[in-house]
Amino acid sequence: MASETLPTPKVGGTSSTMASDERPKGNPPQVGVSAIILNREGKVLVGKRIGSHGAGSWQFPGGKLDYGEALLDCGVRESKEETMLDVEGVRIVAYTNDVFVSEGRHFITPFALCKMKDADAEPMVMEKDKCESWSWWNLEKLFEGRDGDNIDGAPLFLPLFNLVQQFKDADEFKKILQ
Repeated sequence: MASETLPTPKVGGTSSTMASDERPKGNPPQVGVSAIILNREGKVLVGKRIGSHGAGSWQFPGGKLDYGEALLDCGVRESKEETMLDVEGVRIVAYTNDVFVSEGRHFITPFALCKMKDADAEPMVMEKDKCESWSWWNLEKLFEGRDGDNIDGAPLFLPLFNLVQQFKDADEFKKILQ
């Protein structure tokens, strides 16, 4: 899929039009791939982060891209490591540009649509120091966090928050998942 067809990313925390001397200083950007995993009912898998930046927020399974690794392969690997779900990478459907100003961290986050090999499989918390629990949410629930509101007592992690900003509503988001 050509990058021109992907939604334009939103920048969290800073403006992409700032002069270079006005931009916050921090480490060079890293790539962190997020896996969008849908179950048979069309619900998306989200986990509550702990023990890392964004602790206490909701995010899809995912993690940093390894050297030489393909984006979809990273989504598949991270899904298995974090949830024990066997998934197949379908395609990159969106990306965000996420600046964690207070932490001096900057991530480019591609979102990999992944298909479960066993549609009835359930996720397990495999990294108990990084994830409190996994939940299946309908897309409308995911979009409840679009305005910065908490969902079940927690906000969306910045990359996920920036992702939902790219779409008018859950119905528009569903179109990229087909």
